[in-house]
Amino acid sequence: MQVKAGGKVINISSVHEELPFPHFASYCASKGGVKMLTRNLSSNLPSGITINNIAPGAIEHHHTKLLNDPVS
Repeated sequence: MQVKAGGKVINISSVHEELPFPHFASYCASKGGVKMLTRNLSSNLPSGITINNIAPGAIEHHHTKLLNDPVS
C-alpha cells in the first residue's frame, strides 16, 4: 500500500486581524499573528499541503453585548 503525502490546515482568525477593535488590542494582535503565520506557512509547507485562514466577522448575540460597549 502506498502512503499519500498531503493534507489541509485551516486556521480560524477574525475580521479584527485587519480592523481595529477598541479595548481589545491583545485579541487583534493574536488574530493578526494567525494571519501572518498562515501566510508564512503557505510558502514553506511541502507541496500537497494546503493552508487557509478563515476570518469571520462578529455576530450580535446576548453574550457579545460587551463588544458594543466595553466600558459599561
